[in-house]
Amino acid sequence: MDDGFRIDGLSDLENKLLKAARKQVPQMVQNILETLGEVLINEAKDVLQSDVRPHARYAMKTKTITRGKNKGKNRNYLQFKGTASANAIDTGRLWNSLSRGAAGNIWTFNGGTGKFTLCVGSSVKYAKYINDGYTATHHWVPGVIDGKGKFIYQKGAKTGIMVSSHTYKGVKYFDIGFEEMKKEATEVVRYELDRFAEVFNG
Repeated sequence: MDDGFRIDGLSDLENKLLKAARKQVPQMVQNILETLGEVLINEAKDVLQSDVRPHARYAMKTKTITRGKNKGKNRNYLQFKGTASANAIDTGRLWNSLSRGAAGNIWTFNGGTGKFTLCVGSSVKYAKYINDGYTATHHWVPGVIDGKGKFIYQKGAKTGIMVSSHTYKGVKYFDIGFEEMKKEATEVVRYELDRFAEVFNG
């Protein structure tokens, strides 16, 4: 008499589970992380683009030196002409770096040894200061102005501006992006689990 029992299809189920563990589950986790990464950086870009605050405008002027060894020579200088509302995007370098694969973008996925991580961000050197804010001391900044009177930093320029001590309030674009990512996380995970179930049971 045989006291044992047999479950038909157990071998097929085992194979499906092994396949899921090797390929489908890691792919699902990667999809979740990459979708959330896109949510974060896209929200950060929107915040940067919508942050509007007053920016100084200047005009190029020339004056003749009236004393000293350079008497009679002309000297160019920048004259403050007021402010104009503009957003935090200046050259566009930081904003562009928040696009996956663009220059200055950080997008590093690691799925080795069962530990899944995704690091996203920007390697642009002033990204942290725009996000967190900073306090500047009284200092000279060399640069020129464009056709709209906007000051543009230019190392070694003969003109420039003397910046007074001030505090720049951070845009918090990355913090806001992170909060948006957390809000979307549940829906993203649910979607990927449903898609995985369809494939597994198909």
